[in-house]
Amino acid sequence: VSGSWGLYNGEHRVHTDSIKFEVLYLHSNATTDALRNVGKRFKPNQTHVVYAPSLDNRTKLHHDLFKLKAKGFWNTTGYLASFFREELDAYNQKLIARAPKYYVEPRFEVPSGATRKIPNPIQAFLEDVAAASETAPGWLGVLLAGPGQGKTFTSEYLVSKMAQSKKLFPIYINSDQWRTIAPDDFGNLQKTIIHSFRHFETPIGWLEGCEEEFLMVTLKARLFRIVFDGFDEYVLRNQGRVSAPETLRALAKFVEVTGTRIAVTSRTSFWNSEIENVEEYLEGARLSVYTQLPFNTGQAKNYFSDRLEDPKSVERATLLYDSLRKQDEEFVGRGFVLNLLADLIARKTDDHNSYIDGNPVEWLMRSLCEREQTRQDLSLSP
Repeated sequence: VSGSWGLYNGEHRVHTDSIKFEVLYLHSNATTDALRNVGKRFKPNQTHVVYAPSLDNRTKLHHDLFKLKAKGFWNTTGYLASFFREELDAYNQKLIARAPKYYVEPRFEVPSGATRKIPNPIQAFLEDVAAASETAPGWLGVLLAGPGQGKTFTSEYLVSKMAQSKKLFPIYINSDQWRTIAPDDFGNLQKTIIHSFRHFETPIGWLEGCEEEFLMVTLKARLFRIVFDGFDEYVLRNQGRVSAPETLRALAKFVEVTGTRIAVTSRTSFWNSEIENVEEYLEGARLSVYTQLPFNTGQAKNYFSDRLEDPKSVERATLLYDSLRKQDEEFVGRGFVLNLLADLIARKTDDHNSYIDGNPVEWLMRSLCEREQTRQDLSLSP
């Protein structure tokens, strides 16, 4: 072993058989002379060559010397992924299938205070090319919004896009997964994160019992990005076993130690009430806070255009949305309202103007109940 490379012997055992192998690891600081010298120890068609991804930024000599002659040739990220490639590919397909059908880019308030829409700033945060460097600092991104604003819709869009790109493997955590996890495991953040693979029926069997080590190694290798939808729900469902500061501190530790990027979502009211002095919990990690803003009339029209085929229905839905929004912009601008109004128009309900003399929130709640009554064919009496 030198400061520029390391040569390791390994053995893969299956029942009574074993296969010996050799791995040459090239560090990011490997010099031209070091690469040429280590070639003397290299065994063509027998040695696996693994190298630090950032080495590609300085030279291509390792490709010239080893790529065609090595038993296997990977950067660190690809080598780790090769051990459970089938599971990762199957997991990615499950996330791609969760892509929202009618997705409209929201507007976000970014840490500078400016408003951004395209490119999606959370996606840009997660996919930042600079974050792939082994020396890049870790970063925690927090997406805040009100209930029903569309945090889960945004999260599922982000993980499906990353899964499609195949440049990064997302680990997606949300509240749907927590019904199938053991209570003792649920209180453990690492096990909660890893449970995502089991929930999507793509378990990685050999990592059971070493969840923290697995996450530390793979996150350091920049293999994964984590999207944790429901920071607030995780704390509340644990019923006192964990606190918001403890959970934030644990996430910050992952970020600070591994240099990865993690995005979490939370209701604005919960975050503001439970996290008072955020710097106290960061453990040296960096943090950026984004706010998902209410949808405006133009965004609503884009949604209705995708959802409703008839142009007249699109126009009726847009006019209704605009009238409601003028009465209560923050509430009516939430994502679930778009879905509700599209359903009402699609059902050709005539009672679209009775809210004018009343409260738009009350009208929306009544409309929501009526929709569910129709869906379930329930007979409700006063």
